[in-house]
Amino acid sequence: MRIVTLVPLLAVVLSGCDKKEPPATEPSGATSASAKPAKKPAAKDDEGPAPSGSVAPKKVVDDRTIHAFAGTIGKDQKIRMYVERKGDELTGLYVGDGSPVDVPLTGRVKADDKFELRELDDKGKPAGVFDGWFRGGLLRGTYTDSKTKKSRVFVTEALKIASEPFTESYAGALGGKLRIRAKLSRKGTTVEGVYRYARSKEDLSLTGTIDAEGELVLKEKTKAGKETGRIEAFLLSPGLVVGRWFSPDKTKSMSLLLEVSNSYPEIVDLGGVKIAPQEEFKELAKNCTSSLLFPVVDGGKGKAALNAALRKESGGHMDKEACEGASTELPYVTESSYGVQKSKLPYFGVTFSTYWSTGGAHPSWGSTCKVADTESGELFALASKMTPEARKTLSALVMKKLQKEHGVEKLSEAGFFEDDIAVTDKTNVCITDKGGLVVEFNPYEVTPWVMGAPTVEISKEEAKPLLPAALVTLVE
Repeated sequence: MRIVTLVPLLAVVLSGCDKKEPPATEPSGATSASAKPAKKPAAKDDEGPAPSGSVAPKKVVDDRTIHAFAGTIGKDQKIRMYVERKGDELTGLYVGDGSPVDVPLTGRVKADDKFELRELDDKGKPAGVFDGWFRGGLLRGTYTDSKTKKSRVFVTEALKIASEPFTESYAGALGGKLRIRAKLSRKGTTVEGVYRYARSKEDLSLTGTIDAEGELVLKEKTKAGKETGRIEAFLLSPGLVVGRWFSPDKTKSMSLLLEVSNSYPEIVDLGGVKIAPQEEFKELAKNCTSSLLFPVVDGGKGKAALNAALRKESGGHMDKEACEGASTELPYVTESSYGVQKSKLPYFGVTFSTYWSTGGAHPSWGSTCKVADTESGELFALASKMTPEARKTLSALVMKKLQKEHGVEKLSEAGFFEDDIAVTDKTNVCITDKGGLVVEFNPYEVTPWVMGAPTVEISKEEAKPLLPAALVTLVE
């Protein structure tokens, strides 16, 4: 669904939009352009139809237009590009196919349909320049590497996005600084989802449409149904959303950037006890970030003690010294998150997970599961509540199931470090939403990395004799 009258992109990009909106409010540090609108005649509706293959612009607010393209640099370097215009100033980014890194762009429109977009390096200095013209609503010209001085032809076409359904979690920012989390699901031309601010304990719903060019139009609403904002953006790929957020009356506007994330912890209501996520995000150095998501409980006599225990178990941030070696080509990222397993109050399960990609041969991750008691405020490992005899019985059951799964009599024959596996008071014995238990081992705990993280399911019937009477409700 488009909100503008379609006019030739060339006229809009060179002259700005017909109608002046109230000025945008952009927080300090926002990445979008802030130059004054160009003092040029506005495009007229009688200029004729848009050239064949042109890309219709999106007017957002304050004479802004946003555009997305697919393109090629040289013979085979495929890119997707987002460009935003305000007056003669241009900002945006581009990303190579298969690359997780988006490269910022800044530039301006010049005379005679010409433009210049500078690619910025880690220090904000030009690393390359797109220099060219608008032709038929598309960008064409040359790309010059600032170091080698070598130039290659680049061309663009209208962005086309696959129509397959998907569900993705995202992390990003409004206005460059206001940290947000989102989850979007696409089915056909319909997109639904939720998002929230880092310190909010309530979700905002998102509903809207997407077209074949990846153009997203989403309405933001509160739980009560009040419309509180609108998003105009492009889905450059299922893992990258870029555009703008603006208020319903268009008096406020902020840049929007969402990048694929590992998780979107849901808000969980257990009936009298609510569990909501909170986030701490730190940019420790250029291309080096640390994100910490942890649960906060509202309800239950032990909530103060429990919240302190939950925050402590969530861990801490990566040290700044660990950022050495991070670059645009290889950003360092750590993210600690969690998931909740529902149970009968006063209990619920929590699985804490940590992901880090800090320049090694591959990303690493690990998890720890605990049980929370909302009345006493205790957070405990379930295996620690079992008797030594129960843990011994569970060990034998785990080995038998793993032997059967791998078709061996000795686990070492399947690649395990040892033939015997002992469940200790610190082993991850986790409850599930469906009842029963799952015994989980982290990478390298009992197997090499290539074998991943082995898990063993324990049925309700098998689990009940292993637990103290007071905790049997965890598996029912």
